[in-house]
Amino acid sequence: MSLWLKRGLPMICANPDRVVEHGDRLIYCGGALGDLYEARGGKVLMAGKPYRPIYDQALALAEQAAGHSLDRRRILGIGDSVRTDAMGASQFGIDLLFITGSIHAGELDAFGNVDPQAVAELVASSGANLAGFMPRLGW
Repeated sequence: MSLWLKRGLPMICANPDRVVEHGDRLIYCGGALGDLYEARGGKVLMAGKPYRPIYDQALALAEQAAGHSLDRRRILGIGDSVRTDAMGASQFGIDLLFITGSIHAGELDAFGNVDPQAVAELVASSGANLAGFMPRLGW
């Protein structure tokens, strides 16, 4: 990283998540590296959630597949991170299904007796319209 900083290279962070779930563990992700690089004086360009271009591209692909425009009121964002998924859903104007059993599982007792008010309060800072929550995404 020191060599990159010395050369003035920007970091392109394609996944701003600071942690992700890998099996039964949380591991550091691109967003954590971006934060570290920025703290050391480097320039970081963030992409992915919660930034608008990723949502615009996803909508364009969905509309292309459907063969017509789609009403955002019928689109559901699904995610486990307030910082990226909930913020992205809020900024794009779509509802959110929040997955409690991942990075916020400890805060929410996700596999025990989840308090709906605690989920709502956690997500509230994002401004997202919380359509519901569940511990894991299942088909």
